[in-house]
Amino acid sequence: GIVTFFRKLIRSELKKEKTKKDMWGKKTKSTTSAASKSKTGTSTRSTTRKKSGAAATQTLEAKITKTYKSIETTLEEGGKGIDAEGISAMFTEAGVDPYSDVAVLAFLWKCETEKYGIITEAEFTRGMSYFGVSDINGLGSKIKKIRDCVKDPHADSFREFHNFVFQISREGTFKQIESKLACALLNLILGSHFSLIEKFEEFMTAKDKPNVNHDQWSNLLEVLKLIGDDAEKYEDDGAWPVLIDEFIEWVKEQ
Repeated sequence: GIVTFFRKLIRSELKKEKTKKDMWGKKTKSTTSAASKSKTGTSTRSTTRKKSGAAATQTLEAKITKTYKSIETTLEEGGKGIDAEGISAMFTEAGVDPYSDVAVLAFLWKCETEKYGIITEAEFTRGMSYFGVSDINGLGSKIKKIRDCVKDPHADSFREFHNFVFQISREGTFKQIESKLACALLNLILGSHFSLIEKFEEFMTAKDKPNVNHDQWSNLLEVLKLIGDDAEKYEDDGAWPVLIDEFIEWVKEQ
């Protein structure tokens, strides 16, 4: 289930038209009548658009539900949902390697899933609706857009994404995630932005660090945003977790 999936990771703008005042200057019987008809017509069109929009939304959700039902399974802990195997199959069909593409994590973030290896019907509907798609082919066509949601590590939204990944990666009530898993995930979400992430994995292995907690996880991102790949820019002012101090010192010694 969840653990197995994790371990595999380790290998309109609307245009407004202004009406000129002189159009309403002289209100003869005919112009008033015309205005009335115009308003009635506008109201009718507005109502029609609202109904059409609502119908479109209902149709999209109905199609999403159909797609979900074709993937859902009975979960080991009970209830229905898309499990790790289903997520893997879904993204494979969409043309994505589920174990090495950040799009998977980004999609789960937009679904607002509570557990990494499980997507509920409500979560699936939320994610698919966000990207305006109803089936797996549609999801495949939005992969670039999905990746773009998490392409800037300096954006506030990326910090939210980064923290989201940690939270769903914890098992049960544990407040830490094991080192190998943490490094695999960090490489997946930060590796293309900061080369020091590779060094971090080497450091964790060399120093036999077993786990990473949330404070260390979140502060690693903040440090990398400040220093990039230049460890010499790091200021050991006591504000960072000890693990970060040790990591930077280790990098400087190499």
